[in-house]
Amino acid sequence: MTLLVHPLAGLAGNRHPMAYTGGLWQGLIARCGPAAAANKPYPWPLRPFHQQHPVRGFFGDPRTLVSNVDVTLTPGSPGHFSFHNGVDIYATPSQEVFPVVSGRARVASSQEVVVRTRDGRTFQYWHILPLVRSGSWVTVSKTVLGTVIPRRGHVHLTEMRGRCVVNPLAPGHLEPYKSATRPDIVAVDAIARGGILLDPTQIAGPFELVVHAQDVPPLPVPAPWENLPVTPAAIKWRLTGAGGTVVVPWTFAADFAVTIPPSRDYWRVYAPGTHQNFVGRETSQPQLPGVYAFRLTPPGSELPPGRYTVTVQASSTGGTRSTQRFPLRVVSSSSAI
Repeated sequence: MTLLVHPLAGLAGNRHPMAYTGGLWQGLIARCGPAAAANKPYPWPLRPFHQQHPVRGFFGDPRTLVSNVDVTLTPGSPGHFSFHNGVDIYATPSQEVFPVVSGRARVASSQEVVVRTRDGRTFQYWHILPLVRSGSWVTVSKTVLGTVIPRRGHVHLTEMRGRCVVNPLAPGHLEPYKSATRPDIVAVDAIARGGILLDPTQIAGPFELVVHAQDVPPLPVPAPWENLPVTPAAIKWRLTGAGGTVVVPWTFAADFAVTIPPSRDYWRVYAPGTHQNFVGRETSQPQLPGVYAFRLTPPGSELPPGRYTVTVQASSTGGTRSTQRFPLRVVSSSSAI
């Protein structure tokens, strides 16, 4: 048994006052890292079992259940906000779904089958019409658990180890899986209270820093989900001052490589306006690409006047990285334009 090593391993979260979620990720990885230790790689739940399939929804993606996708998505908005606790694997209508590990099946609902393995793992298969009975023993890659509901177009796979939800795309879990994509760090915004976007060269008064970043699935996803972004596996950042003086050391803004936080921490990790991809009947246009905005600092942060550099590194599920540097200038309130 080997411990799961995530793409940004070796960089512990920290509890610096401006590192908004550093302590959150540090605690999660300490608790769930050992629980997520790789047992033995398991195959895909669809034929061909030993060939990589397109994944259209990534682990940790935002999940926003709202009545209208055009509403402003902010803390306090009506609806339910959570982290995607599995991966959405593209599938054709009525395609057969098989267990990735043998175990005892339970029909949890009209659209879900749960399989409990002998070593204590739990796998959930969503958006399928069950074809097994609760209590039956199911065999990896042989027993048909059910068929994909046509209008869903995917099977959702969740892996759990005790109270820890584990990323199925982590090394040593769902295989074969490779990703050579490189995440795109779009921008770092300085935002004042009330959601006002600030000029990064003229920051005066309290603010927060938000980074916009995204990745793409390693295999093309068929229409209508083609060319839509997903969340990176991890985001880390640091803040330096004049002469490279470290103000905030490297810390995580997000680290979905191992596990996810509870839903109550959604708005600590994601910034207002974040949402998943929407298509077809979910939106007034054919596609509404997802927005992935991550909070770096707490709202109301302050810095002494001076010039600073925010360095952000985003990591993909395959471990490739992108790094961007963004200049900031904090001025006194009296000198602000």
